[in-house]
Amino acid sequence: MKKIFYSLMVLTMTALMVTSCEDVPEPYPLPTERGDDPYNVSGAFALLATLGADINSADVYVKGIISQIDEISPYDEEKKTGYGNATYYISDTGTTAHQLQVYRGKGLGGVSFTSADDIKVGDEVIVLGKLVNFKGNTPEFTQGSSIYSLNGKTSGGSTPSTGGGTPSGDGTEASPYNAAAANKYVSGLAADTESDKDIYIKGKIAKIANNGEINAQYGN
Repeated sequence: MKKIFYSLMVLTMTALMVTSCEDVPEPYPLPTERGDDPYNVSGAFALLATLGADINSADVYVKGIISQIDEISPYDEEKKTGYGNATYYISDTGTTAHQLQVYRGKGLGGVSFTSADDIKVGDEVIVLGKLVNFKGNTPEFTQGSSIYSLNGKTSGGSTPSTGGGTPSGDGTEASPYNAAAANKYVSGLAADTESDKDIYIKGKIAKIANNGEINAQYGN
């Protein structure tokens, strides 16, 4: 029962982590369900290294700089032509070294590209989608990803939050952690190490992973 409870708490922590690490060049150690705490490209490669060939990750956010554009296929509403997607690459430095492919991704907010000028080399983006090591040798976002943030702006016109608030609480039922405190606590644990006690966390559900999946069969 303790392990089940802890697993649920880990999922909750993952969904609620809001402390920004966007300026840190090292790989981020935990997956994220929020656009204000994305992987960098190095972190995405570290995640891919844990997956087998052609195995998709869960939806993740990755921040990078567009380093190369192979193709943009704008959709023309009047002529009903074009696919509205683009194949491009992102890297941490904006160079073509150590870059991650975004294969046939959609534009800002998941809408179709309507112009070849919608993105350009040098743009800073946060991409949302599933990662895969295609055929074991092509690290990429699978088809259907979208741009969550383009040069600091989301589809709603806002800049993603970079804060997580002040940590509070001690993790007990009487005084649960807030999201910032939970993130701070987890950062003190070694990789793949469970806490030695049950942790209580208070917060608002920000997103349900796997396209909003709630599994009635397994009750989770």
